[in-house]
Amino acid sequence: MKAIRIALLIVASSATAAAAQTPRPTPATPAPPHDVRPSIPGRGALAVRSPQFADFPAGAVFRGRPAAVDVGSARGAASHRTVLRRGVAKGANFAGHYAVVTWGCGTACERFALVDVRTGKVWMSPMELTRGAQYRVDSGLFIANPLPGGDRGRCGSSAGNPCPSPLMLRGGRLVPLDSPPSHS
Repeated sequence: MKAIRIALLIVASSATAAAAQTPRPTPATPAPPHDVRPSIPGRGALAVRSPQFADFPAGAVFRGRPAAVDVGSARGAASHRTVLRRGVAKGANFAGHYAVVTWGCGTACERFALVDVRTGKVWMSPMELTRGAQYRVDSGLFIANPLPGGDRGRCGSSAGNPCPSPLMLRGGRLVPLDSPPSHS
């Protein structure tokens, strides 16, 4: 019986010593996917901060009379002609001469298009928004599905919460920040 107690004490003290030597895991806070990207265009160095509107300046803001919406310039635009026309009538609200026009597509769902208010040309986004978007008339940065209050909490399909998508205007359409330039 004494031998069993001694063996149990040895096993217990070995486990305690091993536990003391094993570093305890620290809870990791995952970085949002948009925090690590190749670079901020035109800056060259690796960037680990969130994109800023000032990093993507737009040209002069168009203040003239908006052109008529060209519903034939994009597939699906004719189906949304009324909302596109109403949105363009308000003038540019993104990247100097574009109107971001949105409409609902169900619960927690919003679709959008970009319309060049100078030419009327439409780009229908394939993306659905669940939390809207952030954009400015003086910048070419468009952040789809921003987290409320700048919250940097969990996002992604496993969290059931889409992550913010920073996009930039290129060639009249929105592309991910790390997209290489097109040579067309």
